[in-house]
Amino acid sequence: MRSLIVGFIFICFVQPLWGQSNITKTYETWNTIAAEAEVIIANTNTSTISLEELRQELSQNRSIFLDLREQGGTRLASLKAQLAALGPEPEDNKDESEDIIERRAALKLQIKTEEAPSREAAEAFERANGLIAEVDEIIRSRQTAQLFELQKSPLNPSLLIRSFNGLGLFIKSIRDEAVEATDSIKQSFLEILMWLVIAALLIWQGTFRIKRTLISIFSSENEWQVTAKARLGQFLPFVFSILALISIYYAFKLLLPGAAGSVLVCGFAMFLGLGLAGRWLSKAIFSGDEANEALFKMIDNNADTAVRNVGFLGWVLGAFILLDNVYAQSSNPEDLILVPNFLLVIMASIALYRFAGIANTFEQNRGLDGDLSFRQMSLRFLSRIVRLISIVGPIIAAIGYYQASVALVYPIIETLFALGIVLIAHTYFSEFLNITWSKDEKDNTLTAGFLRTLIGIILICVAIPCIALFWGARTTDLTEFWNWLQNGFQFGDTRLTPVNLITFVVIFVLGYMLTKLIQRGLKDSILPNTRLDAGGKNAVLAVTSYFGIFVVAMISITAAGIDLSGLAIVAGALSVGIGFGLQAIVSNFVSGIILLIERPIKQGDWVEVGGYSGYVRSINVRSTMIDTFDRATVVVPNSDLIAGTVTNWTHNSDNGRVIVPVGVAYGSDPRNVEKILREIAESHPRILPGSTPSVVFKQFGADSMDFEIRVILQDVNYLLSVKSEMNYEIFKRFKEEGIEIPFAQRDIHLRDIDKLTEAIKGKSKK
Repeated sequence: MRSLIVGFIFICFVQPLWGQSNITKTYETWNTIAAEAEVIIANTNTSTISLEELRQELSQNRSIFLDLREQGGTRLASLKAQLAALGPEPEDNKDESEDIIERRAALKLQIKTEEAPSREAAEAFERANGLIAEVDEIIRSRQTAQLFELQKSPLNPSLLIRSFNGLGLFIKSIRDEAVEATDSIKQSFLEILMWLVIAALLIWQGTFRIKRTLISIFSSENEWQVTAKARLGQFLPFVFSILALISIYYAFKLLLPGAAGSVLVCGFAMFLGLGLAGRWLSKAIFSGDEANEALFKMIDNNADTAVRNVGFLGWVLGAFILLDNVYAQSSNPEDLILVPNFLLVIMASIALYRFAGIANTFEQNRGLDGDLSFRQMSLRFLSRIVRLISIVGPIIAAIGYYQASVALVYPIIETLFALGIVLIAHTYFSEFLNITWSKDEKDNTLTAGFLRTLIGIILICVAIPCIALFWGARTTDLTEFWNWLQNGFQFGDTRLTPVNLITFVVIFVLGYMLTKLIQRGLKDSILPNTRLDAGGKNAVLAVTSYFGIFVVAMISITAAGIDLSGLAIVAGALSVGIGFGLQAIVSNFVSGIILLIERPIKQGDWVEVGGYSGYVRSINVRSTMIDTFDRATVVVPNSDLIAGTVTNWTHNSDNGRVIVPVGVAYGSDPRNVEKILREIAESHPRILPGSTPSVVFKQFGADSMDFEIRVILQDVNYLLSVKSEMNYEIFKRFKEEGIEIPFAQRDIHLRDIDKLTEAIKGKSKK
């Protein structure tokens, strides 16, 4: 019992004081760090490396204060919810019990106590945020000044001599290291030979063996295996090339174990890797073969030119990294690398200019409206930027803006490579999705399209940070952006963060897929065993889809912690104005639900509405599709089907009555006519068994005696054909029986015929 009392006292009093003591020490330490940071920032002689270290420390403290603020916010929200649960405070406390009054006062005191640390954490967070912004501003200004620093022109002949001398000194250091490492090379001779043999085999037999292996594995010619063979045959040679490159790296690492040798080996590995990557990317995108189509089709046979230029850009980028590593060993690398880099910039600019020139010759896959596809438009826009950079880069390099030329030419090459990888990855995923998901069903097609879009968004989100780093963004810039996202957006009383949004998307996608799975189970397993017709089954599936998506959306919003109460005020304010604009849409939506539940019409029914007659193809949320007998599709708003008059020929059953009118000449025997018509009706095979056809002597017409045959058909869908067949038979039997089918005759009477005759005779005498 004593231990329980001691534990209770520790939890209630000692632990909060201990935690509060730690928080107090944290703020005291932070105030010291912040004061020192302000002094360092004010000192203009502080190095960039010191500023980066200071920024990292400030960022760590800021994360601590962000967590403290969020913890305080959660606690405050809980306390405020408890206070709100007690209801509004009455003006006269006499209306409340003593327990409620005491509890309300305790909660108010707790809220005041909890608000102080939260506000203190928020203040410290904002202070750290401001200091970080100052550090970033200083670093960016220094980067900008370095970017536009005017250096010596690479056209200076003296720099060319110094560059060759520096390269000669590096080669001499490599030779000296190789001589000194003779004994170690002899000891590692077998290992070096093994790595070189592996590299040679991978390069020599790699592609050939891959093709033979794929042919033996994927011997059948179904769509999945054909695509797998094609894409693996395109991708695996690149993998084997990288493995060969790794083997060469380890072999030369053993040959040149010194510092200069390590620099050369690493730089040479990057040179080969980027060259092979550029060659593979160019072939995969612009050059097709018997198994793969080019991702960009070109006209005028410019595919080979594009492959050569893009592949050459990979070698140029690798050469720049190699030379940058080599000259970095010199005492004054900034001056020595100017001339070699200027030559590389010229070569890269020529390749970029030629690539941009042929980019507009891609086959223009225009749509029905004559517009270019999205890929074509994007590539055309990118080609203009590339052409501009290819012209500006060498010019500013010749003037002496070395850093600016490097910051323009090489990042555009890296960007092109990154976009190429994204394009290839998205194409591979899309092809396998097209194979995995059947194209015959609408739901599968929509799901595959959604997954393709989602994969494209994910690939772009992965590529954007890499492209930002290519163009000079610092890693801290990306982490700052991520911290800004983590801080979230204030949306009413809710703070939206990436975690909330990702939670919402993941739960919604999983719920959506579960809804589709339930629909598939109903469609394939449960509904076929019921007595529902096709329209009823479709109604069940549609209602399941609408209800499932609504429930999934509500669960996703709740799980993500998104409070929609703030939207109630906005929705109430806008409901009047939006209500008039969306009145027709809401009416059609509600009518669609009524159609699915009450089922006055269903899919496959023969209906007449608004002067149109045809079969109901589908009942959607807003409208119903009707296929007319003229091979046209009529879109009828659902509200018209609910509010208007609709004739449904096949609502309860396919049985229906057909009326065949016929007229006979006066003088015919009506009983004989009735007998013939009854025989014709009873002998027709499509009348409903058990029904008795009727023949009606309808009326005495102006030109004939009018009869009607009235029969019930098994399938009213054959109404026109039955009527036609009966007319043929009536004509045949009446002809055999000598019964005349009259047609309208008129007698013409002329007034004053005597005067007209005299006038004609007088005219003839003249």
